[in-house]
Amino acid sequence: MVQLVVIESLLAWIFFLLAFILIMINLYLIHKNESQSKSQMSSLVTVYMICWILYIVTLLPHYIYMTSRGDIKVVTNLLERNDSYTIFWTGIWSQVLNLGVPISVLFLTIERLFCIYFPQRYNFLRKTGLTYMCIVAIVVVLVLNFWIYLQELPLPLQSSCVTYACLFQKTGAKGYTFTKIILGFFNFVVGFTLILKLRSYRRAYPTSQDYFRRANIIVCIVTVMEFLMNFVPQLVTFIFFQAFGIVISLYIGSLNVLLSSIEILISSIIYSYTLKGRRRPNDKNSVRIVVSMPDTRNNSTRM
Repeated sequence: MVQLVVIESLLAWIFFLLAFILIMINLYLIHKNESQSKSQMSSLVTVYMICWILYIVTLLPHYIYMTSRGDIKVVTNLLERNDSYTIFWTGIWSQVLNLGVPISVLFLTIERLFCIYFPQRYNFLRKTGLTYMCIVAIVVVLVLNFWIYLQELPLPLQSSCVTYACLFQKTGAKGYTFTKIILGFFNFVVGFTLILKLRSYRRAYPTSQDYFRRANIIVCIVTVMEFLMNFVPQLVTFIFFQAFGIVISLYIGSLNVLLSSIEILISSIIYSYTLKGRRRPNDKNSVRIVVSMPDTRNNSTRM
């Protein structure tokens, strides 16, 4: 069991490292394209990537501690009890920040629906407003779940836990699980609506622009990944806890992290492909239009 936790943790961090590198490259490309006025990439994509960066960075201290104090000693049959509060305070930040990912996915999907239903009226100001709404929603959800986690205190001073979820014997991390389920449900409904709309849209506009099709495909894939890799495991965890009183996350906590690493790796690869595959508007296959205006500087009326 513990050896499996170690293997899952190592695989997760390999995937996280690769995804982190790709995300940083993607953010650089987005910034470069925007500075050169070559890209209309949604700012919600940047919010989505930043949520993953914060999750990966804050997860690192917790994994370093658990590996050095727990996993290695278990494998070598030298199990020592760990400091519960160190586990709690090193893990709570990544656990809470992870909730920003499904929120950003939800707003990305909503934005695509707005672009399809209201292509003329959905302008830059409305896109900016939707981004601000996404950020506010993320902050509210993070603060609320942080407060819920604090209700687990006080903890026993020592623990033999090798996963973060193992600490939550009082609440079973119901706040985190319930939030994931609600966000997953909304992502499923909005994502399913987007997929149905895109089917009719492709029939009506079979020659739509390439970047528009890619943006829709990306959001659909990200929504499906969020549903499979986050919503389904949390739903199973919630059902087991409510029906049998079993905190199944004690046993699949590291698997959830591995699934998250797979999700972000696939998403970052897709975004990298899209950003590098975009065609510049002044491609040699396009037509350059030059408009000349008459010079009226010498035709002004003298007083």
